[in-house]
Amino acid sequence: SFRLRIARLKNSCKGAAAPMIERMHNHAEVHYKGEDISLQTISFGNLTPTQPILVVIFKEATGQSFSNYLNQVRIKKGQNAAE
Repeated sequence: SFRLRIARLKNSCKGAAAPMIERMHNHAEVHYKGEDISLQTISFGNLTPTQPILVVIFKEATGQSFSNYLNQVRIKKGQNAAE
């Protein structure tokens, strides 16, 4: 099942997921103004994880969805610009 594959993936690549999470964070910080920003727009070089796997990895690592994180980045950047 999908959940079993995700559980195996999480157990097998906990350390390997850290660079992907960092890449997702950096992408949000740089491209937060873009309307088309999503997990699909992030390049991982030769590695091409599927979107459902990225969703699970990001949620497990941060405790929130990528879209929620992106909204927080946008709010923070807007507040900083207003100051």
